[in-house]
Amino acid sequence: MKKLLVGAATAAALIAPSVASADTQGAIDFTFENTEYDSGSDFDAYSLGGAIATDISHGLRLQADGRTTLQEWSSDSYSHGYTAAHVSGDLGGFNVGGFVGLLNYYGDGGTLLGVEARNDWGNFSVDGSIAFSDFRDNDFDGTHYNIGGSYFFMPNFAVNAGYSFNEIDTGADYELDAWSLGAAYQFANNVEVFGAWTNTNYEVNGSDYNETDSLQLGVRLNIGGGTLQDNTNGGLWNSARDVADTYLRW
Repeated sequence: MKKLLVGAATAAALIAPSVASADTQGAIDFTFENTEYDSGSDFDAYSLGGAIATDISHGLRLQADGRTTLQEWSSDSYSHGYTAAHVSGDLGGFNVGGFVGLLNYYGDGGTLLGVEARNDWGNFSVDGSIAFSDFRDNDFDGTHYNIGGSYFFMPNFAVNAGYSFNEIDTGADYELDAWSLGAAYQFANNVEVFGAWTNTNYEVNGSDYNETDSLQLGVRLNIGGGTLQDNTNGGLWNSARDVADTYLRW
């Protein structure tokens, strides 16, 4: 885990000098999360992430992002993570893209493939994604649907909400419904603070299995972007990260 953290920190440190041009932007963030299960257990998670995106030819945009997470239960600690690459562009007024990635979940390695889209209407922004994950060596896979929206009371302050539906097949059929509500504020120095509450309901083979409540707090340095609204409407994608969050709480 120490090697993962050092590697993530080094990669994040390299983002800043590489976003000098106006068509390139990046972000470095640290997030704390506490998740409590109805069954009585809970965990704390500490995540270090980063992303960089740049314009390439013919109106296309390339992004690379990743995260490493230390998850601490009362009895033990585990590491999780992901890395992903995205290509996106404008299509009929919508910003659309596709992504591929790798997942690490309790030491299991998986692959990730998905599509994503977003648009904005005045102070309201919406985004969505569909993704497929496959942990072939351990014989389980998932299908993930995410949609989210943000309303900007001012260019640097927004409230947001989201919903995701996830089907994970391990031989048993798991269904995860997650609702989230949060807010974000960006200061004049491009430091953003954000928080979110997420409620997830779990079913296995059609029967109620568990329920969790997650509180997430974080700080992000946005580099080479604009206001929080600018960064949301045409900035960095979070689709792969959403899938990683699902597995973290599963």
